[in-house]
Amino acid sequence: MKIAQFIDIFYPHVDGVVTAVDNYARILNGEDGDYCCVFAPENAKGVPEHDGGYDIFRAGSIEFIGGYLWPVPAFSKKVKRAAKTHSFDIVHAHSPFMMGHFARKFAKKRGVPFVCTFHSKYYDDFLRVTHSRFLAKMCTKYVVRLYNKADGVWAVNEGTANTLREYGYKGRITVMRNGGDMDFAGREDELRQRAEKRFGIEENGKTLLFVGNQIWHKNIKLILDTLLLLKPEGYKLISVGDGYDLADIKKYAEKIGAAENVSFEGKVMDRELLAGLYAAGDLLFFPSMYDNAPLVVLEAAAMGTPAMLLEGSNAAGAIKDGANGFVCPGDAAGCAEAIRRAFANREKLKSVGEEAKKSVYLSWRDAISPAREEYARIIEEHGKK
Repeated sequence: MKIAQFIDIFYPHVDGVVTAVDNYARILNGEDGDYCCVFAPENAKGVPEHDGGYDIFRAGSIEFIGGYLWPVPAFSKKVKRAAKTHSFDIVHAHSPFMMGHFARKFAKKRGVPFVCTFHSKYYDDFLRVTHSRFLAKMCTKYVVRLYNKADGVWAVNEGTANTLREYGYKGRITVMRNGGDMDFAGREDELRQRAEKRFGIEENGKTLLFVGNQIWHKNIKLILDTLLLLKPEGYKLISVGDGYDLADIKKYAEKIGAAENVSFEGKVMDRELLAGLYAAGDLLFFPSMYDNAPLVVLEAAAMGTPAMLLEGSNAAGAIKDGANGFVCPGDAAGCAEAIRRAFANREKLKSVGEEAKKSVYLSWRDAISPAREEYARIIEEHGKK
């Protein structure tokens, strides 16, 4: 099977979708003789190419807002050359913009099926940029058009599938979960001790974790407001990640008086150190309504640490409150009370983390196995048309 993955943002930028595409290509390439490659925007100048063990074909790009590169694949010699030298059985797009639309035409021209995964809440993104509900709705309708033309539409969980249906898509949606790569079984204690020393984490303390982009629409204001209420009880927050709102987030923590109980650690690129941090923390506090299937929840679960997620969020779809994780309401007082209840019984908190390891965590290899089967089904079905 020969598979082409298309994406509008790729390394050196990193997010959940980039990580998903990287793992699809890394695991599928060479699996049972399969070939899988990635078509992505041009790499930033002076940045070494990502080495995932698979081919990456970079499209010519135009610099866009925030340092991102906007791909123009139709005018890219590298993409055209790759198209001539490789044949594909199926084409898979992970974003509904330039590369996604090019991927559909690419597949149609070659007479192969086209699959498109719905990863993000695009209406929220459009609204944040345009500040216009009308424009956000128009842009969302444009996004849905691509899914309407696909031979297969995937979503990362049932909540995300429902979001796409709310956008107006009426076709079949296959849930295809994302996975994680926190496979450090047997080394948890070693990694935890290293992280405790590096981050100054006290054993049997009250350590909350946030791991993700430092941007307001991750609901970071709610995290800091909740921490302020918990501050007199000795709760501390370790916040990992970088983002364009980080300076303002730090200012807000100072303004409300929560700064002394939060440690902003920036990006942690060392995967073993990050795994140890998950193991050393008591609870991942991730009350984002924006995220659909955050990989950090899986990563924390792999290290036996449960997550506190917002009730009604897509991210909380697989969480059974008090069994393999926790849910909280959308206000600071309610979140603080939910966290207090979670910490009230340390043994129960630990057992919830162990259950999360069993029922929440899914390795990328296990996640991609059904995707490969679905590729084969779609290829066979398309061949009968």
